[in-house]
Amino acid sequence: MNLPEPGLIWLVGGSDCSALAGIQADLATAQDLAVPAATVLTAVTAQHNGAVLAVYPLTPAVLQSQLDALTATGQPLPVAIKIGLIPDLCTLELLTDWLRRLKQQQPQIWIIVDPVQVASSGTALQHLSPSAFAPLLVLTDVLTPNQPELRALAGLPADADPQLAVQLLFACGVKAIWCKDGHGSSEMLYERLYLHPAATQSFKLWPAQALSTALSAGAPQRVLQLEKPRLAGLWRGTGCSFATALACALAQPMLLPDAVVLASWYLQQCLQQPVSSRRQLGRAGWPVALHPQDRLTFSGPLAGVACTSTTGFASLQQAPGIYPVVSHFSQLVEVAAAGLRTVQLRLKTGTTEQLRQSLRAAIAFGHAHQLQLFINDHWQLALELGAYGVHLGQEDLQSADLLAIQRAGLRLGISTHGYLELLQALHLQPSYIALGHLFATPTKAMPSIPQGLRLIGLQQQLCQQQQIPAVAIGGIDASHLPALRAMGLSGVAMVRAVVDSDDIGATCQQLQSLWHCQLPLTGGDDAR
Repeated sequence: MNLPEPGLIWLVGGSDCSALAGIQADLATAQDLAVPAATVLTAVTAQHNGAVLAVYPLTPAVLQSQLDALTATGQPLPVAIKIGLIPDLCTLELLTDWLRRLKQQQPQIWIIVDPVQVASSGTALQHLSPSAFAPLLVLTDVLTPNQPELRALAGLPADADPQLAVQLLFACGVKAIWCKDGHGSSEMLYERLYLHPAATQSFKLWPAQALSTALSAGAPQRVLQLEKPRLAGLWRGTGCSFATALACALAQPMLLPDAVVLASWYLQQCLQQPVSSRRQLGRAGWPVALHPQDRLTFSGPLAGVACTSTTGFASLQQAPGIYPVVSHFSQLVEVAAAGLRTVQLRLKTGTTEQLRQSLRAAIAFGHAHQLQLFINDHWQLALELGAYGVHLGQEDLQSADLLAIQRAGLRLGISTHGYLELLQALHLQPSYIALGHLFATPTKAMPSIPQGLRLIGLQQQLCQQQQIPAVAIGGIDASHLPALRAMGLSGVAMVRAVVDSDDIGATCQQLQSLWHCQLPLTGGDDAR
């Protein structure tokens, strides 16, 4: 099966002769993450680990010729453009004018600005005033400053309130800010995502229902905070590598919250890789392992979700394999008769008493036939009636009493729609995680975008590293099973491919035969 390739990105910035930062670090990041990239040089710098000796801006003619080459008729346009070093006002004005015209033609292109002002050695790389950047900020989708850069761009002193700086930059037109605390001195490193109050669903910042609660008129909202251990050491190229990794993530494509979390996690992995030079970043591709000390804290739309580690939920007794999602008791009986042992019952209508009666009968049937029967969403009734397990989506996850579910010994399945929700789910240590949605599906309105086989495969490796079984869900049919089985998934959740069949029993047997139903639980018999 052919996998769709990620989109093209453009990298704009200065050349570093030491090859540890600038365009060289950008290209190393894009190559490491297997994302196609084109480059535009703005300057040539002479620098080493101790100092910047000189910065030579390219002439307007040389810069313009590069831009013309990339936008010539027939050349592919990028998904994202990452802007790094802008050495002088002439470069800034030419680049801004070009980006303005490009945005008018292709408004969906992401423009990511990494405000390179000072080299790691402490030497200034440019001396432009905050007001000079205003025309570029109007076009900026994501700004990725550290705290000193955040205040400097806003024209504020070094001890000013960061929230005030965010407000001033949003007033200039910036749509989102990912602020890094890399120059702090605490044991933990904090990174925060701020969204402009006027952000909309069309910008693909966040799922629509979350935006309605995350953003309101007034002050900008900090919708995500990432907390992780601060690593000791001196490195170069961290800022440009993060911003390029963000462009690479958006090119998959994915939503902005997932992209910033993945880019930050990628940079943390780079810092942990052994290299020959103490200031050189290591490279090891997209991260598929979670450091035990990594912690996520949330505000805004995810404020009510517990994300600290528990002792985990009860383990599955067998791998899910083909995992039908049914909506009627009769369908439950048919899939059980076909030999499937893991089923989800999704009842969406009825009074509380009607649901109680339906679930009581289904749960009793599940116990009598030794099914791993998961009740979708109705966790209170699942607790009351002694269900085998409960499956929660993200909205129900925020209101459910997870501790009560855990203490009662019920298994817990969680739906995720990207890296942000996946990392949160892993901290809860559920019985399994449903990774999705894999492909576009008409079964239900999805607030996220399809993950695709490549991203689901990477997420599966992370679940495997944490010894938590993972199933894929969303738009899956029989033709996809070989590729999904090869990924090492514990199963596939299927809705339309089963319930829309004229003969559910025969379909289940065929799917079961394709899957072989012999996959071990991820992590062995003791896995959740």
